[in-house]
Amino acid sequence: MVVPPSGPMNIPPPQHMLQPHSLHPLMTNNAWLVELIASLTARPVEEVCQRLHAEEHQIGSNVNVAMQRMGITPHHWSAELVRFYEQTDAFIYELIAWNRNANKVAIRQWLNEVLARLPGFSQNVLTYGDGIGCDSLYLTQAGHRVTYCDLGELSERFAQALFAAAGLPFESHRDLGALPAGAYNAIVCLDVLEHVPDPASLVEQLARCLKPGGILIVSAPFFAVGTEFPTHLASNMHHSGSLSKLYGRFGLQLVDGRPFHDPLVLSKSPVVYAPGAWGWWRRTAVRAGGLVLTAARYWSWPHRRIGRMLQRRGYRYYTEGLQPAVAVGAK
Repeated sequence: MVVPPSGPMNIPPPQHMLQPHSLHPLMTNNAWLVELIASLTARPVEEVCQRLHAEEHQIGSNVNVAMQRMGITPHHWSAELVRFYEQTDAFIYELIAWNRNANKVAIRQWLNEVLARLPGFSQNVLTYGDGIGCDSLYLTQAGHRVTYCDLGELSERFAQALFAAAGLPFESHRDLGALPAGAYNAIVCLDVLEHVPDPASLVEQLARCLKPGGILIVSAPFFAVGTEFPTHLASNMHHSGSLSKLYGRFGLQLVDGRPFHDPLVLSKSPVVYAPGAWGWWRRTAVRAGGLVLTAARYWSWPHRRIGRMLQRRGYRYYTEGLQPAVAVGAK
């Protein structure tokens, strides 16, 4: 049955596609999560409970507090910010809360539907910047051969523990440049580019790793440079809404996506991706959304305001067993 155009971002899943639960039960088990974080970070259980509770009510609270305590200037790349990425445990809390958000859960399920539009059943997938590994775990459960790649040591240890608890093999690499060229049918890179000082260089590396006909599934809210996201770089705002300048120059063309580039699906030639009957409609919606995002290069307040509203609508407040924090203590 054809999906009506009233839902342009929906892709009807093929009958052969495995559809695991898009939020693994371990990720809603606060007792398990608190114990794991405490063991990985050597922090008291009471503190972990308080910080996770705070993050559930305001994503980004731990990162904000930690950056303020270290005196790091938000939205600007610096040696201090690099050290912060290497040393802090604050992102673990943010990643848990975000991966439990209903908006992120919906995107995760959508990823598998997109991969089902490639020839074959099981794809070689690289997840770049997947943090605590939730997308990697989901796609592995869906039958794909997944390689996790993230620079954060603490995040990788969390992802490894998550896979182990789920009883699944975990393959990871820390160095994107060491990965072979043309090795992957698909690369998933969500909410990463806005954090790096040279997004184009990273896109070029990702394109190098794609097979001919492979797809890059990417999202980057370049416009979201506000108090809630202090590690989003102001220098990247000029990429908001960009398609040809950021992606097309590396041989990637738009084949699908959700409105407002959340995310995009871009293919390396020759295109083998089959978007289905309403693919043209979704591409039109993506391009129109890109025009709206382009305006955020000059005035982003409305975009950030709407983004916050949508994010808060996705909160499910998994606070069972957690204690409210009097003050968030962030390392």
